[in-house]
Amino acid sequence: MPRMDGCEVARRLREQPSPAGTVPVALTSYREEEHHERSREAGFAAHLLEPVDTDAVRRVLQDIPQE
Repeated sequence: MPRMDGCEVARRLREQPSPAGTVPVALTSYREEEHHERSREAGFAAHLLEPVDTDAVRRVLQDIPQE
């Protein structure tokens, strides 16, 4: 992304009032633990790896709290 990375986007989204059910999920090729930690710190609900595993997406969707 040209002006900011995904973690900065997630941080800024967390500062805003967000619609119910909005859950940021990182989809990345970064596999190192430091990147997983950075995603958590930024506020991502999950850190999924490319190529995306559809079962992992299903698990993330099932874990979203229903309101």
